[in-house]
Amino acid sequence: MDKGKEDSNKKNKNSKVNKKEEKKKEKKKEKEEKEEKKKEKKKEEKEEKKKEKTTKKLKFFKKKKLKKEERNAINLIIAFIKMVKVKRKLKECGTKEQLLLQLQTVRNIYNIESEYVYHLRVIVEEYLKPLRDEGNRKDLPKQVVNAIFLNIEQIYAIHVQNVQLLLKGIENFPLNYEIPSILLRMVGSFALYNRYAENAPAAEETLRYYRQKDPLQKYIEDTQIKREEKAKEHYNINNHNNNNNDNVQQS
Repeated sequence: MDKGKEDSNKKNKNSKVNKKEEKKKEKKKEKEEKEEKKKEKKKEEKEEKKKEKTTKKLKFFKKKKLKKEERNAINLIIAFIKMVKVKRKLKECGTKEQLLLQLQTVRNIYNIESEYVYHLRVIVEEYLKPLRDEGNRKDLPKQVVNAIFLNIEQIYAIHVQNVQLLLKGIENFPLNYEIPSILLRMVGSFALYNRYAENAPAAEETLRYYRQKDPLQKYIEDTQIKREEKAKEHYNINNHNNNNNDNVQQS
């Protein structure tokens, strides 16, 4: 009887232990299931956010495309209006022959003015400005430099502006309405020559006198030698390039 009771007690204990273990396992499973569900929810939420972002991007790009199409349409309309204006302006300006004559005249003025500006640049950049430096001037007084060159720097600056304005006028011809005002401006700039012309004889005498002396004579000679050397180098480079081009064409 005692053995039977012991066996039954053991069985009861074992069953209780088993039940506890089962409960623990069930709890673990529930926890795992809950965690998995949470993970799935997070994944779903991420996917939904991604979808929302993609939909927003698609809407944004669609709007942009519409804007681009609208811009293209507007640009086409503007280009058409400009073309109509150009045609009207061309009719107002005169015949093709007249326009070509006008353009040729303006180009001739531009070419002459550009060449004149080149010579002024040589005087200002290669003679006047270096002679202002005491190292180049040496014993030559600054007052003498100013007396020789007078207001040549102002004249140079105005003619540079004239060349730039003429170039713009040629590029926008015949739609540029400013060419007459540019020409009038050029005529108005001749007032600067009054001072130059009044003092030119004295400037020439000063130049003759100081050119015979060492500082100015030496500087002028050195500058002329440098200019000749540069011209020779430029000439040799051009000849070399032309010979190379000829050889390439022959081969």
